[in-house]
Amino acid sequence: MDVVIDYNKTIGANRFRVLFTGNFQTMKIDKVNYPPILGTTPALRETFLSEREKKFILASAPLKNLA
Repeated sequence: MDVVIDYNKTIGANRFRVLFTGNFQTMKIDKVNYPPILGTTPALRETFLSEREKKFILASAPLKNLA
């Protein structure tokens, strides 16, 4: 969800602007579509996308970010 609040006000010859922005997001890995040849055993699936790589993916996406 993105939120943007923009307020402009002109008083005489002066112009004032206030801008607030925010972003809220969450991410989780629900399902991995493994190629058929790698989907036969957990060990082969781990070579495609390991738990460590999943954690890197989730860590790279901020859970909550206010700009």
